[in-house]
Amino acid sequence: PICLAEEFLDEAALRPASQWLVILACGDGTSHEYLDALSRAPDELRERFTVLRLPMGTGNDGSDGRYMPDALARLTGHGRPAIQAALRVRPKPGGPASTKAPDGEWRAFNIASVGLDAYVTVHTNRLKSAMPGDFYKLWLDLASVFYDRFYPPGPMVLSAIDARGKEQSRHEGRFLLAAMGVSGHRAYGAGKLILPSDHNVCAIRQMGLLRKLALKGPISSGRHDRFPEAELFSADTLVIDYADKLLAQVDGETHELEPADFPLRMERTGPLIRYLARAD
Repeated sequence: PICLAEEFLDEAALRPASQWLVILACGDGTSHEYLDALSRAPDELRERFTVLRLPMGTGNDGSDGRYMPDALARLTGHGRPAIQAALRVRPKPGGPASTKAPDGEWRAFNIASVGLDAYVTVHTNRLKSAMPGDFYKLWLDLASVFYDRFYPPGPMVLSAIDARGKEQSRHEGRFLLAAMGVSGHRAYGAGKLILPSDHNVCAIRQMGLLRKLALKGPISSGRHDRFPEAELFSADTLVIDYADKLLAQVDGETHELEPADFPLRMERTGPLIRYLARAD
């Protein structure tokens, strides 16, 4: 997909008047690779591309429509061009992760997060490579029991910063996960609605095992906003400060962070990727 994006961009550079509609008939991971390459192109080239992400993967959380009829209808009179933002996920410059990330940052087009869900993602991806099927729910159940043994939540500071660079809220404590979306109303893990409202950040505090088991269902179904352990708020930039190892996931791709990689910044860009949205 990266080579395909580069091929299209090279051809577009040779044809200044060309406009492109690219239909991504692939899963979330492959679509992400294509969008990542497209998002890093010069503005003049990138703005001539419109994408349609078909739901042909396991989770389909980043596709344009969770079901094929919805996605294809956008080609037959029920679609309109729209432009979405992305997230720039930036480990601390000079840290181990920054040397591995392209130009020092990863990019997300749906959700980026740290903590328990990244642990679920890394094990889900390992099983997917060995056998077909949706293992996210299985690992979510297992992680409720085992995650703390491998990554005991330590003190964390979350700073929510607005577009003017002003801190809007500050959240301190021990968190099981912190997730940021390019907008609210976002899901991952095959439809798990982690951002069920207009807020684009969700942080879930550490809790005992029995409480985790009791809240696992509401969290999976997007009903966690009514519980005190879940904090939902908005940010243009989320700064995460932490002093231990932690896993991060960026649209389903996982990365291990060292203490030297913090503070980690998740920054929402301006409108970046043109796609086909529903017209109604």
